[in-house]
Amino acid sequence: ELARLHPPTVGPESRWAPALVVACSGRVVGAGLAAGDRITALWVAAAYRGRGAGAGILRALEAQIARAGHPRAVLRCAATNRGARRFYRRAGWRESEPYAHEVHGRPMVDLHKELVASRSPET
Repeated sequence: ELARLHPPTVGPESRWAPALVVACSGRVVGAGLAAGDRITALWVAAAYRGRGAGAGILRALEAQIARAGHPRAVLRCAATNRGARRFYRRAGWRESEPYAHEVHGRPMVDLHKELVASRSPET
């Protein structure tokens, strides 16, 4: 679970290199990644939760996905992560029924949100 990891390393060799990053006083306090129509990661340091960093990252990732022409965004979350599930539902995301993770069997939920297309204007 990303919430339990240390702050991501965002250097060029990191899987976080293309991340949207929120920093406070030079310290990374939140980051998010999207690929195609999927949000693959969203992390906020515990001390900064509930202060808008996560919501800002989520809105930016949704906008990135919409600009790429995807009408719907998807992600998945551990079914036991009630705080994250509540966060996404408050932001307008809808959940699937829980299912077993394909590798480790832990309960997961898929979430999706219909997006308003906002493609960049052609030049």
